Parts: sequence; structure tokens; C-alpha cells
Amino acid sequence: MNKKTIVALYDDLSGAERALSELEAANLRQDFTMMGADSANLGSSASLATENRLESWRHAADFGEDRNFDARDRRVSMLTGIGVTREDADVFAEGVRRGGVLLVGRVEESMCDSALAVMQRHGSVNIPGRAQGYREAGWSGYDAATADYDSAQVAEERRRAAAASLRDVNTQGVNTQGANPAAGAPAATPTAAPTAAPMGTPPGRVDVNRE
Repeated sequence: MNKKTIVALYDDLSGAERALSELEAANLRQDFTMMGADSANLGSSASLATENRLESWRHAADFGEDRNFDARDRRVSMLTGIGVTREDADVFAEGVRRGGVLLVGRVEESMCDSALAVMQRHGSVNIPGRAQGYREAGWSGYDAATADYDSAQVAEERRRAAAASLRDVNTQGVNTQGANPAAGAPAATPTAAPTAAPMGTPPGRVDVNRE
């Protein structure tokens, strides 16, 4: 049976954890991995550490020998290696550099829409919108030579993201960075490496078809 690889970016660990909890409750938590700048500590909360879930998620992500994002120079290649476009991989990697967390999953095609809905419901980032925001602030692409944000920078980045999300709600009636993102942006539609598949998946994740 065909499986799909799904990638979502969250601004903090709590959103990814909530999504994983709901995926588990719905019997959809199969082959999911959290990836962040400090992946070794992503499972430090009691609910995760109790069952050592993070380790199984790492192995399920199919990243070969590189199962976390601690090495800045490997982040983009790890993502493109599972079918994410270079453009989206840059945004995902930059989000991780700024304190975000990726949720990566391999799910049966028949369960994909349900899993995507859960991931979106818990605040997955609108990738085209986030890329636009980065570029408007002078960003030109992910640079592996640039250090990851420290805790103070991460906190400020999250405040900016929250403020941008609120502005979107007030001006458009749609939260393009949270649980109800706008539809139609090309970078967030389902993609089958190396060519794009039909439109239809709301922004916030990249859904990569794989055999």
C-alpha cells in the first residue's frame, strides 16, 4: 500500500506535541518524527520521555544515519532527500534555525487527509506566508553557516510570529499561520517529487508522495 511523507513546521514544541497526542488518540501516530535544532532534547517532557517515543519517531523518519537536525549543514539535504522541494526545504530549515520544530510522518495514503487535518488543527505554519515574511525582513535563503537562535532570539521570533498571525486574522478573517490557513498557495499543495501534484492541500504542510 502506498504511503505519503508529510512535513509540518510548528513555531514551538507544544504544537507538535499536541498534534502527536491527537494523532495517537485517532490511531494515526504511525511513523512520525519530531525534528528540531536540539532533537536530542525534544522528548524531555514527561509525557514523551515516559515511553521513549522520540527514539522510535527518529528511526521511522527514514533519514538514513542523520536522524536529527543538530547539524545545520545537513538540514536542507535531509528534507530534499525525502522529496521536499529546495524552496520549501529552505523555509523549513530556517524555521528550525529560529526555534521551530518539524513534524515528519509516513502514513498510508488512505489516512493522509485525516493526519493532515490533525496537524493543521494544532497550528502548523503557513509555509508560503512564512517565506514571504522572512524575505520582507531581508532573508534570502537558509544559510547553514548562520548560528541557530538562542533562547532570547527564539522568544522574540515567536512573538513576531504571533503578532503576524493576529494581523492576518484582523485583516483577512483567516489565520494564515495557524489552524485555519488560506488555501491556494502553490508551495503548500501536495507534491510528488519531483513534479507538483494537483492543487488541494491547504497551506501549512508539504505532503510528499512516496512509494
